[in-house]
Amino acid sequence: MACSFRKDVFLSCKNVAKTQILPLVQTPKKTITAVIDRYLSAYSAQNMEGLLQVFLIEDPGFYFLGTGVDERASTKVELEQIFQLHFSQAKALAAKAEYMSVYVHPPFAFLVGEFMFRIGFQEQGELVFTPRFSAVLRQVGSNWLIQQLHYSVPWLEQPLNLAFPAS
Repeated sequence: MACSFRKDVFLSCKNVAKTQILPLVQTPKKTITAVIDRYLSAYSAQNMEGLLQVFLIEDPGFYFLGTGVDERASTKVELEQIFQLHFSQAKALAAKAEYMSVYVHPPFAFLVGEFMFRIGFQEQGELVFTPRFSAVLRQVGSNWLIQQLHYSVPWLEQPLNLAFPAS
C-alpha cells in the first residue's frame, strides 16, 4: 500500500483493497463528547479562558459559526468578541448537549447534535434555545480540540415537507 502525506496531513492511499481495514487507535466516544461538555461548562460559567482552551484556534482550519448573522470567527480575537457579546447580554447561562452522531476516525472526530441553552436576561426573563450543531474535533498529541463548530436554527416559518423556505 502506498500512502502519501504532506507534513502531518494524510492525502491519499493507492492500491488499497476494498476489504482492507486500516488499524485505528480506539478512542471512546465519551472522550470526544467530554470536549463538547467542557465547552458547554465553560460557556455556562462565562469562563473565557476555559472556552478558548477547547478550541484549536491557531490551526488554519479553525472556524466557528454561531446563529447570528455576524457570528463568524476564524481567529482568537473574533471568537472572544462573540463570547463577550453573549456574556454581556446574559445574566445566567446553562447549557447541555444531546448527541445524535459521534464518529471518531483519528485524528478527527465528527459530531452532530442539539444544544439546549437556558439563558437568563437582566430584565426580560428567560429563554430556552435549542440550536442544532455540528463539530469537527482534531487530536493534537493526546488532546482533542474543537477545530470547527457550527450552530444552526431551523427556520420555523418553513412548512413541513418543503425543502426550502416559502417566499
